[in-house]
Amino acid sequence: MFRQSGLPNLLNPKVALFFLAFLPQFADPARGAVSAQLAVLGVLYLGVTLAVYGPAAMIAGRLGTLGRRRASGWWRLTRIGGSALVALGLRLAWGEA
Repeated sequence: MFRQSGLPNLLNPKVALFFLAFLPQFADPARGAVSAQLAVLGVLYLGVTLAVYGPAAMIAGRLGTLGRRRASGWWRLTRIGGSALVALGLRLAWGEA
């Protein structure tokens, strides 16, 4: 699973360019070594990402397991998810700015 999702993301040059453009804005040379500050920012980003996406991935995995057990449950799950996305799209299209 890691090779299918994590490794391509690590090898994606757009991700590296994003971090090269984004993180240096928050490093202050007056506060010490910039490389150490960038390392701390990278570790913080990793921690926040794991804290947010880890539970979401676990919930999605559990829902997928439940959906494979029951065909009617999977059908409901996809219909509810699709309906929610359509509703959000309509709200964005016709909502106030």
